[in-house]
Amino acid sequence: MRISFNEASLLVSDVEYPPSRYFRGGTVNSSEIECVVGGLLAPAIRTRDGEILIFGNSDLNRSMLEQFALKWSIPTVQYFDVWSDILEVILDTEISETENQRILDRLKSVGLSSEEVSEIRSEIAEMMEEYNMKSGLWEWVNLNMADLFDACIGKLNDLRMSDEYFEEFYWKAMRIQELGRHRELRKSEIQPNI
Repeated sequence: MRISFNEASLLVSDVEYPPSRYFRGGTVNSSEIECVVGGLLAPAIRTRDGEILIFGNSDLNRSMLEQFALKWSIPTVQYFDVWSDILEVILDTEISETENQRILDRLKSVGLSSEEVSEIRSEIAEMMEEYNMKSGLWEWVNLNMADLFDACIGKLNDLRMSDEYFEEFYWKAMRIQELGRHRELRKSEIQPNI
């Protein structure tokens, strides 16, 4: 997903996710942006209607977004990257029981029980394993919501969600990430898991 700027608007292009209000591109006026989302690896915004748009991870995108937010008094809100922790088990790395418990504790701190995490992981496990392992990506550092959506559309994998299922799941994923919105977490709980 790419961004450029036009006075009081973000011009969004290359949005590949059909459920997005900005599928294939569009304009997001500064008044439609609730906040810049801090705490994710890539620059992102949250629109007033609840959509989180994650842009390409570059210093240029980050810098341009910061300048735009400053100009239009758009606040930055820190988020805990819920999806990175949910997807941790899909990485090409071994996770100790101690680290797994730490991850579950962080997810519990934002309102997800271990049973809910297990259900979410079961729902996407086969698709995400194909996305990361069978595709040859073999990511071992971080998978996040953008990777999840890429898997949902079959970007690197054959196993993907149907368009109808993805329509519902896309907004469910947004609600799950929203659980990580600024909370009174200890710094150790909001450290990126990379």
